[in-house]
Amino acid sequence: MTTILAAAYRDVLLRDSFLDTGQTPTTGDICQSPDIIPYGDDFLSFDRLESTYETGPDLGRPVTSGQNNNFYIRAKNYKGSATSGKVRLWVAPASLLLTPNQWKILYAPGHQVWVPLVNRNDGQQIQSRQIARSKVAFTWGGDPSGAHHCSVAVVDTPDHPAENIPDHFDSNGEFAYWVANSPWVAWRNLVIISAGQYFRTQDVGIGNLDSTPSQFFFKVEARGIPVGQNNDNEIQLECTDPRATFKVKTDVPPPDPHTGLQQTVLGPVTLPARFAGQAQLSVTTHQPLDDDAYIVLSAYKLFDMADASEFERRLAIDAAELGAQVKGNAYRLGDCTFASEKDGLVTDLR
Repeated sequence: MTTILAAAYRDVLLRDSFLDTGQTPTTGDICQSPDIIPYGDDFLSFDRLESTYETGPDLGRPVTSGQNNNFYIRAKNYKGSATSGKVRLWVAPASLLLTPNQWKILYAPGHQVWVPLVNRNDGQQIQSRQIARSKVAFTWGGDPSGAHHCSVAVVDTPDHPAENIPDHFDSNGEFAYWVANSPWVAWRNLVIISAGQYFRTQDVGIGNLDSTPSQFFFKVEARGIPVGQNNDNEIQLECTDPRATFKVKTDVPPPDPHTGLQQTVLGPVTLPARFAGQAQLSVTTHQPLDDDAYIVLSAYKLFDMADASEFERRLAIDAAELGAQVKGNAYRLGDCTFASEKDGLVTDLR
């Protein structure tokens, strides 16, 4: 596995967040890159793409299954001289652990896998500190089942050819480590809307890539989910696989009076070694969801600092600070987002 360990990256950068300037490893959120831009079926102008580079807003839109969705890739040349680059893009079924055998290549018009990066004049020489984008958009019609997905982008340049993309990851943190230490890689969790369909529950991939059983918990961040008249609305995550049966649930939390966010924690649960399977997220409500309701489900692995890798030490978070009812350290593996649609086509998570 190729990683960059220098203090800062000096080439064409795909950012993990708006704060990312090429330092490795990236810290903080690495699964919501602002440089992978799903943009519905609209055209994204270079002016819009460039003017929002530094501070946003994030231009990404929900992906609607059943219609064309354009994906633009944005990058910036941090090298001291002009260079060139090309990008490719994959989608993968939304999972709290990503492995390359789940990735599906997205194509640009003409069945292109690699799309050149261009400057605002459509030239392929990107000057130092110049912003670039994919010459054309990658396209995807979404998943007919409405399954949620994530996206992974990679840039190839003369100085950093994209030749060593791993074909698998051996542990829970390896994918996140690869993203955090590879400035030519970006990862974005996608919000998928199933046009014309309702959904009451949602499947989500879970797993433990470690060689020993490991403990996990799941943070819920939501907006627009009714609490219920008697606090009788619930959020539940359940796995019925005989190898790792569990059911964890909680009352829908009230919104924070300042931010409006609803946050709670599910778990902990223990998953056996080398486990991969499905769990089902469900929300039981007796009232309709708000038009802009959504839920983000994030997975965290608990670990012992005495046995921690360098990566785990860098990303260590006090589990208690996240609201987990356990003591110890944890790091974030990934998340999935589920949303209702403002026009009412998707109105309930029950």
